[in-house]
Amino acid sequence: MNIGLDFDHTYTRDPAMWDMLIPLIQAHGHIVYCVTGRTHDESHNVLVTLGKIVGEDHCYFTSKQSKDNYMLANGIQIDVWIDDNPVLINSGLDTELNDGKIYL
Repeated sequence: MNIGLDFDHTYTRDPAMWDMLIPLIQAHGHIVYCVTGRTHDESHNVLVTLGKIVGEDHCYFTSKQSKDNYMLANGIQIDVWIDDNPVLINSGLDTELNDGKIYL
């Protein structure tokens, strides 16, 4: 199972809890991805915290594009989303301004 975990106001609300849960989830054979609306320029705090647990190659920065479309454009189907603002999973700059185009 692929799990998409938001960073701001989701992981950051209780990092100690997530830091304990994520290895347990991974031990059961599931993959946890950090999927954040941040840009690559805002990646430092993500990579030195959650990125250390899920792996930097499992951190995706959508730059305010819809998270689901962004992950699909990267060839990854997320099965379970964990996000404090779920509207951003299906809505973002690509759906509002870019006629559905995703910029990777």
